[in-house]
Amino acid sequence: MVHSCVIVALAEGPRGDGAAGCDYPALKEAMAPFDQELEVAPYPDYTEFQSRPADFWAVKYLRARFGFAVPDEDLTWQDVAEAYNRDLAPADGEPPILFDGVGRPYFASTFNPRGEWDRWQTGGRWKGYFHVLPGVERGSGLLQPHTSEKGARADGGRKGLLALGSMRESAAREAELEWDIFQERAASLPPALGWSSFARLVSPDYGRQRAEADYKSQPLVEALARTGLGRVMDYALDAPGASKEGYIEDRRSRAVTGASLLTLDGEWIDEPFGGWIGSTPDVRSAAAGYRAMANAYIDELTDDTWLVAVDAHS
Repeated sequence: MVHSCVIVALAEGPRGDGAAGCDYPALKEAMAPFDQELEVAPYPDYTEFQSRPADFWAVKYLRARFGFAVPDEDLTWQDVAEAYNRDLAPADGEPPILFDGVGRPYFASTFNPRGEWDRWQTGGRWKGYFHVLPGVERGSGLLQPHTSEKGARADGGRKGLLALGSMRESAAREAELEWDIFQERAASLPPALGWSSFARLVSPDYGRQRAEADYKSQPLVEALARTGLGRVMDYALDAPGASKEGYIEDRRSRAVTGASLLTLDGEWIDEPFGGWIGSTPDVRSAAAGYRAMANAYIDELTDDTWLVAVDAHS
């Protein structure tokens, strides 16, 4: 159960009264193809058949419940399918194993392969996500506008009315403060290794749970991981050539792009995510690539294009 901020680009205003996300027809239309509950025409799903037949999840149940006795070393997908379709599928109401024209096993699926959300709303946890340019009147060019102690904010609006530069500079100022506070706190604690130093050691003999526990047991990580300094700590401990200037630019690049971008062409693009423990250099590099692409895409949109921050749950 995860909430993600999705930046949706629309060629026209969402329309509607705005009482809830789905009251906006244009926005609803853009989000609809990514509904996890949307059933599609049956298609071959090979996901569960990527390993050897003996490792298929149902084999142990076939052996325990139905006396399936073909040795692991002799087992074929045809053997598994015959026993599964005869015994387990009808007993437990499971779908049958099928084979395509070249003999590959699969399940017929109607699950939406593009599914990204089970519910969504405009703003939500990111209410007032966008800064609004000074002097812009509340009106048809903004979505859910309001004024806070930090200034004019909105859940979306025409790009030409949104202060994207202000969002980036605000993030940069916050980053500078975060870096200084982190360095001050870190100076009083023993040095720590970044998550990637533990992640690269994960193996059958050194499981991920143990790696996570060892990483979290470091005094610096233990003290700061659950504070507002978790992100700067992850960067400072693990990013190649970590520096204050690099962290400021990292935060500036994140200010507008959200966790995902839904383009005018209906393409949903996710920022690579390394997990809640910490990131690794390969994921960090891929995420930086996403942000560079997303920022360039947003900056090149016309001022009449609408940008909307959506809270998508999955």
